[in-house]
Amino acid sequence: MISSLRKALGQMDDPAFKRVFWRALLGALAVYLVLAFGTWLLLSRTTFFENGWLEWAVHLLGGLAAFILPLFLFPAMAGLIISVYVEEISRAVEARHYPDLPPAPGASVGQSMRAALRFTVVAVGLNLIALVLVYWIPVINVIVFVLLNGWLLGREYFEAVGLRRAGLAEVTALRLASRTRLWIAGGVVALLSGIPVINLAAPVVGTALFVHEFEVIRRRRGAQRVA
Repeated sequence: MISSLRKALGQMDDPAFKRVFWRALLGALAVYLVLAFGTWLLLSRTTFFENGWLEWAVHLLGGLAAFILPLFLFPAMAGLIISVYVEEISRAVEARHYPDLPPAPGASVGQSMRAALRFTVVAVGLNLIALVLVYWIPVINVIVFVLLNGWLLGREYFEAVGLRRAGLAEVTALRLASRTRLWIAGGVVALLSGIPVINLAAPVVGTALFVHEFEVIRRRRGAQRVA
């Protein structure tokens, strides 16, 4: 997994990768700004106290919350970003590291969008529950954030890149056989997604990371079958 991450980060200087990266970065920035504006709008239009100075203090904290809360919800929106750029990012990674691979049949647009929307709904729901229950508790919030979103992102990224080259049954079998490895890889992406500025690049790095992970897992399983 470390090797896959190193390769993903090492390709940031690839011209073909850069073209995709900047568009995906703008998409991620747009998602973050929408989340931040939505949070600020919700808090600014909600009255919590009748007391003037208490209400002022709440709105002051609301400005900070509009910056922090989207960091917890950002990974949940990754599916939408991935569904748009997964093919281009995957092709760039494969062209550099796996030139022996034939062109990927690719997942259908409908299949990709359905998977992305399903992931987004589930991820937003679980993160909102965690937001109410534990995200306000220091240290615990980081642990739960990484574990929860590591599991979600590990599944989403692996399926997104895997369905380009294999059927759902095979991708599911590969994922279940390597669930711990993928959970850890997803946790790395979740951790990147929770760091301001760096989180904008997380969907691109995550997609590249999981292209490598898919090939490692698939080829290892193929070798085991031969043996």
